[in-house]
Amino acid sequence: NPNGGKMQVDYLLEEGQTGMLEILDISGKLIRKYKMNYGESTLFISDESLQSGIFLYRININDETVLNEKLVIIK
Repeated sequence: NPNGGKMQVDYLLEEGQTGMLEILDISGKLIRKYKMNYGESTLFISDESLQSGIFLYRININDETVLNEKLVIIK
């Protein structure tokens, strides 16, 4: 981070787990939501429709936040 166009998120969800990655603006408004599928996988997220700025991303597993980080986009 800073992010220059694409973000890659590698993850592993165990059987029975559900996951969601959310991107929020700095005020906490939800901008995008990505479903995380069961198993080992990778999410590729493009910033094409986001303006330069500071965002937050949050990963929820079984409706519990497990990661909450800042994302800086520079174009």
